[in-house]
Amino acid sequence: NASTSGPLRDNFTYLPICLPKNVRIVASCQTGSDTHKILERRGHDSCDPVAVGEMSEHEAEQLLVSSLRDIPGIFVGAESDKPSPSHIAITEEVLASILAIEASTDGGYLQFVIETIRGFKECPFGSGYGTTLSTTGVMPLQSLIANMPKTLADACEQLLDQVEKICGLTFARKAISLLLTSRWGLLDVEIGGLLARNDKASQSRQMQRKEQVSGDQLRRLFRLLRPVLKKDPSVSIQRAAAITNGVNSTPICVSGLERIHFIENRVFRQIAKARYLSTQELENATHQLLAHYYHAQFLVPCGVFQGGSSQQHPLLPKAVKESVYHLVKGGMWKALQEWAVNLSFVCCTYELGLGYQVLRELVRAFNTLSESSPDVCGVSNADKRVMLERLKEYVYFVKNHNINLVQFPHMAHQIAITNPPGTFLHRDAEAFFKATDTYQPHFRAAPKSLNKTHQDAITSCSFAPSGMRFATCSDDRVVKIFSVSGDLVHNINLSASRLKKVIYSRTSRYVMAIAEDRTVFVYDASSSNLVCKFHGHNSPVLCVDTCLLYTSPSPRDS
Repeated sequence: NASTSGPLRDNFTYLPICLPKNVRIVASCQTGSDTHKILERRGHDSCDPVAVGEMSEHEAEQLLVSSLRDIPGIFVGAESDKPSPSHIAITEEVLASILAIEASTDGGYLQFVIETIRGFKECPFGSGYGTTLSTTGVMPLQSLIANMPKTLADACEQLLDQVEKICGLTFARKAISLLLTSRWGLLDVEIGGLLARNDKASQSRQMQRKEQVSGDQLRRLFRLLRPVLKKDPSVSIQRAAAITNGVNSTPICVSGLERIHFIENRVFRQIAKARYLSTQELENATHQLLAHYYHAQFLVPCGVFQGGSSQQHPLLPKAVKESVYHLVKGGMWKALQEWAVNLSFVCCTYELGLGYQVLRELVRAFNTLSESSPDVCGVSNADKRVMLERLKEYVYFVKNHNINLVQFPHMAHQIAITNPPGTFLHRDAEAFFKATDTYQPHFRAAPKSLNKTHQDAITSCSFAPSGMRFATCSDDRVVKIFSVSGDLVHNINLSASRLKKVIYSRTSRYVMAIAEDRTVFVYDASSSNLVCKFHGHNSPVLCVDTCLLYTSPSPRDS
């Protein structure tokens, strides 16, 4: 569909973020359209671009002309006759010389040509790709294009040589290796932090100088890599996180989130990987660097391992997903058990709306570990068996309890402790409750006796989904709300007849009670105030329930 001005309207809210097992939604849309932008907000792994192969000569000409016309100050074809002191004219002869190259029907090669012309327009003295071929003064554009490599592979090799010459071999190797290893690309703040990790021991003045040089090198690097990077890299991480995750907390404002850099050219990826990541050890080291970065910069500061994310960072959802991927790819199996295979991590993933995406990563981790020999994975057979059993328990825990975890992610520990004693899940949940005095499972025996709390027979009891309180009602016409420790929180005596049933709403915000006179009461669970009451039934009311109404970013009871 065609792009329109103004804010994008998401017409796909009916599509669930987490799909059940073996259910996939297959659709197609034009790259760069409003539909593509909306779907891409759900995560880069939700959209898979399809390579269309080589183009015809007519299609190549159309792509070349339209792309050049989008560059300010460049006139193509008949437009090249317009007088202007600062414009660049792409005449019919120049277009014909470009299309005469055999590789011009390859979209990747055309990007090299387009970026060469763009770099010539921006700085004709040689700061963009291809312009360093000039040795004296300004090289004419036609001569510059004539001296370009004639194949995409040669153009990629020349680009790598040029990046190493301008940015330095060490810097180019590390930066490009990080871009190749990342699945969906890196933001400015990420790659800047990754490249600066080895400089932490420097003095403050030296640190500032190194960071400033690193920033200049990054700008120069991405300017050179424009022919192979994904186009239109502008993103809004804060808005995408708010839409995708459904988290109510306000994201932290962080600079460096405006552009994401992803190497899209497949030929360049193959050539660069053969040059910089030629061995498995080099590739593992890069994955380990990324895993440690996400763990130290986002998972620990945001409180992921203390029962959930206490602080919402715009990059936390990406760090949660990518950390598991890089732990597996880097062969960090012990770190995977400590960082990702625990209930606090599961709780955080569901709070961020990433439950099934992380489940896929855990399944991939189980399959990779089970197929690896002890020599390859670096663990003994006994440790491997324990790790596989633990991974298996967590995979089936997420799979079997996905619906409850999506609705009540904070109850992951309460759900896990219902597993048989001796299992990894039960031991993890038990250890969590023993270490946390203020967060107890709702079914633990109360330290106080609750005998004779009502003056007449108790007719109903309901636990709050939050696991922190429960409510009772009785024939004595009273609703009482208790904490899990047995303390009376509220005593509500507003009914004129006996009460037969009490129930909590799904968000623990309201308590509803059914009276014998066919009246339904709705109370505020936190203040005990009467919200409303309903009449109208001609026969006894047997049941009452609530639903979640998704008419706003935060669900409300109705």
